[in-house]
Amino acid sequence: MGPCRQRPEEQKALFRNCLDVLDTPDGWLAVRFTPAQLDAYAAMGDAIGLRSRCVSGVKLAMRTDARRIRLRYTIKEQARSWANFDVFVNGRFVDSVAAVASADRDGEFVYDICNTSYVDSLQRLNRIDIYLPHLATLCVREIGVEGGDRLEPAEPASGRLLCMGDSITQGMEAIRPSCSFPVMLSRMLGCEVVNQGVGSCRFDKRQLDPACTYKPDTVIVGYGANDWELSASLSECERKCSGFIDALSVQYANARRIVLTPIWRADIDDVQPMGTFGDLVRTIRSACGRQPDITVLDGLELVPHQLAFYRDRGVHPNDEGFAHMAMNILSRL
Repeated sequence: MGPCRQRPEEQKALFRNCLDVLDTPDGWLAVRFTPAQLDAYAAMGDAIGLRSRCVSGVKLAMRTDARRIRLRYTIKEQARSWANFDVFVNGRFVDSVAAVASADRDGEFVYDICNTSYVDSLQRLNRIDIYLPHLATLCVREIGVEGGDRLEPAEPASGRLLCMGDSITQGMEAIRPSCSFPVMLSRMLGCEVVNQGVGSCRFDKRQLDPACTYKPDTVIVGYGANDWELSASLSECERKCSGFIDALSVQYANARRIVLTPIWRADIDDVQPMGTFGDLVRTIRSACGRQPDITVLDGLELVPHQLAFYRDRGVHPNDEGFAHMAMNILSRL
């Protein structure tokens, strides 16, 4: 049987964990932010602007009777040198496939569904979830299946989760896109997630857009690491932290709001211009304490205090470290 390709509107319906899907000259581009938010990030610098355009947490969710899935894509830019597609069949992880792109950044992803033991031969349609490379701006040019004649969007999840934060929320340094803590937490909870983590960001109310139409049941916030390193003074950190928390409480008054204090890091005993790590944690707790119904989780309880669970200088967790983080957040919810 020949390939079955989707019409453009059918392809768009396969994208999940994003605010919108734009039709660009290079294909479908999923976006995690409103135009106003993207403008705010672009104004913060080229590196932050790039990271805000990455498709972190975005996946394709489908049901199909096909034997093979084929994606044509274009990688426009990357925040890290690696890029992988993570494949789940009927809810089970089966493979992580490196993106292969030529010099012009075009590539093709092909996966043989029939090669996995998780395919249900008694079930006509198998559920396939493909997480896109989370540290890249990737456009999907075409989605096709072979060896079958049905390809349709999977049923949507019931709950909605929003995660805002810095590089740790975005999943920076994770190798597999399904291993950021927001994605793992959403799979544990069985809910949709929009990952609005952006590497290098701090508490800044410009990152909130009251016009955003996404209405989460739960909001998890994880800033602070960059505030500790980059704030010129404790008063500056207090002002920005309080401004963000106050604006968050207005915009998401009807959602469960959870704020994470920063996780353990190897240089935790250093003293920055704004003060100690403890000063940072007390600043975050104080800002949250002025607002009703905010739950603060101790970040020092989330990831083991060992370099084996980190990829770099003891700042960003590796895939295993993120798994501990997701499980420990879940246990405290």
